[in-house]
Amino acid sequence: AVGYSARSAEWYYKTGYGVAFSPEHLFNNVKFGETCDVGTAMQTALEFIMGNGILPWASMPYSSTNGCDQQPTDPQKQEALNYKISGYFKMYTTDTAIIKGMIRQNKPVIISIVADNYFINATTDFIWKSYSGSGSLGHCVVIKGYDDSINAYRIMNSWGSNWANEGECWIDYDFFPTRSGTYCYSIR
Repeated sequence: AVGYSARSAEWYYKTGYGVAFSPEHLFNNVKFGETCDVGTAMQTALEFIMGNGILPWASMPYSSTNGCDQQPTDPQKQEALNYKISGYFKMYTTDTAIIKGMIRQNKPVIISIVADNYFINATTDFIWKSYSGSGSLGHCVVIKGYDDSINAYRIMNSWGSNWANEGECWIDYDFFPTRSGTYCYSIR
């Protein structure tokens, strides 16, 4: 969510050029353990990009089969420095006005959620607005839009185009804080 979705969108809005950034490069450097089944934190990922930058996908493509140990070469580390960020904003997930303001400024908002079975099994036109009673998967997604007529944020997920509506769904404004962390982030 931080590297591929948010940074790629933020770069496009800032420069007008489409560059997809490497989730492989970012995750391999910020994961909380030695194996690939561990997570990380949004703030840890953002701090890494501030200090080290992030490689474009073309320089370190994501692969689901190569493990998560690949590290950048010295020339790749130098290339990544071209894609550093200057900072990030930290907001309360309950502050709908500020989140919408970020979206209006073309600054995607990175959020953590605890996905339930409704979310995990989302289909086209799904609006997540109640808890299914089962499922508890920590996950990170990006708010890319909103629609006051349905009282919901539009989110982009990383589970591929077969999930929900081509990889996107809606989360109700009022329900969102019940399934998210205290803070959300946007690249400065």
